Amino acid sequence: MFWIGILFALIMLADWFMQKKEGVRLKTRMIVLIISGCFLVISEVVFNMKEQWNLTILFQYLRETMLGRSF
Repeated sequence: MFWIGILFALIMLADWFMQKKEGVRLKTRMIVLIISGCFLVISEVVFNMKEQWNLTILFQYLRETMLGRSF
């Protein structure tokens, strides 16, 4: 998983320099960088929790808590 994070960071860095070369405003580049960073963090969290949480467990949890066990 470590290599995926490094690869993702290198892609973000390359995209940053390509946007800079094309003359994209700094504010726009920062927004893109922040969104990409959020996706990186979310993917890391999801990967690390894949054994503890999956869709079946999530739907069962939602059914028991939020839906009041009516289904």
